[in-house]
Amino acid sequence: MRIFISSARKGLEEERDALDGLIRALGHTPVRFEDFSAQTTPSREACLKALETADACLFLLGPNYGHVFPETGQSATHDEWVAAQAAGTPRLVYRKLDVTFEPNQHEFVRVVEAYATGVFRDSFRTAADLLPKVTEKILELASAPSPLAFAKLDQPPALHWTLDDGPGGLQTAGVATLLELHVMPLGSAGYSARELEAFGHSLPGRVRATGIVGNDVPLSPSRSQNHMAVAVPASLPRS
Repeated sequence: MRIFISSARKGLEEERDALDGLIRALGHTPVRFEDFSAQTTPSREACLKALETADACLFLLGPNYGHVFPETGQSATHDEWVAAQAAGTPRLVYRKLDVTFEPNQHEFVRVVEAYATGVFRDSFRTAADLLPKVTEKILELASAPSPLAFAKLDQPPALHWTLDDGPGGLQTAGVATLLELHVMPLGSAGYSARELEAFGHSLPGRVRATGIVGNDVPLSPSRSQNHMAVAVPASLPRS
């Protein structure tokens, strides 16, 4: 498993370093900003992309909230909490005792512990106190069954080519169920909004470069929050 460690470093230096060694000793991969190498993408984007590839997120609540970034109005840890919550990534939370929280951190803890949208958390005083608790939870996560269940089809699915329905495509297909095929590299985190925008501008040219369509054939690019597409006239060969 890839386990993303999220917290302000100040006030939790010993705990963060100890968790790195513990997670490796358990046979898993810790993901921390301390270990990031030089990258061309903005720091926030790099952190959130790393979080997207994590199987679980481990949040440490110490005395310090962290720097408030003007772009988001919140700290990096708060940003990562929101992203993990939205993605449905399992979250393990541990609160440090016997420390005085900054006002912003106190408010963030209230968000994390909120009954309707937060999670139950554990507590610790020292790194030695924290490690056994984290070990138990990591072993529990690793032994949990996969949320995906695979079953063999009784018979091949009936495929309907919407291309055969003419220019109307999906609107005139008249079928209740559609099979969509998406192909992505294993381990890919997808594209950021900035990367998707740049990719969208180059996509029509990439389609033409395949030789399927000529320069005189009109192409209709479109995009949503999560994908970019180019519509090719239905009169062209199915390939």
